[in-house]
Amino acid sequence: GAAEVNICPGEHVSTDANWVVVSPVRITGASSETTFLERGRVLIDGSESVSISHLTIRDGQGAPYTEVLWVGGAIEVYTASVTLSHVVLDGNNAACGGAIAGYLTSSFEIEDSIVRNNTAWSGECGGGAIILDEATLRSTNTDWGSGPNDNVPNDIYVGSTAGINRYSFGAAATFACSG
Repeated sequence: GAAEVNICPGEHVSTDANWVVVSPVRITGASSETTFLERGRVLIDGSESVSISHLTIRDGQGAPYTEVLWVGGAIEVYTASVTLSHVVLDGNNAACGGAIAGYLTSSFEIEDSIVRNNTAWSGECGGGAIILDEATLRSTNTDWGSGPNDNVPNDIYVGSTAGINRYSFGAAATFACSG
């Protein structure tokens, strides 16, 4: 079965490094209002299932995908299946995919969460998420920010051989998209 990582209420896990996940794991906080992963990010390197719930990932900085492209300020995934539930992704940044970067055959299920105040500083690549290749993202009842709390320059950038699309959503958004 999956390994369990439980983070206690009031815990602020501050790091300037990646949490690298290479096997099935459930990362659970007490509440997104009291449990924080700060200045770090979760790199999911493998094709396993990963569940993250009841915590906030904030102020993360994307890592180099190439020398000039930094991606996934909070979470970066290539082939795994990731479920986010009752998670807040806030104030993360990268060149592309300010909060989330999904590639290859990765899949994201985001439910009852908040994705806000994230920035893609390249100017076009999804402040909330970048979804490429055959990756998929499904959002249910998730707030993608609006007004001063919006993701910059847009919520989601989806790129595939069929073309490029940019999307912006608001509160309680439910949708599905794929690269």
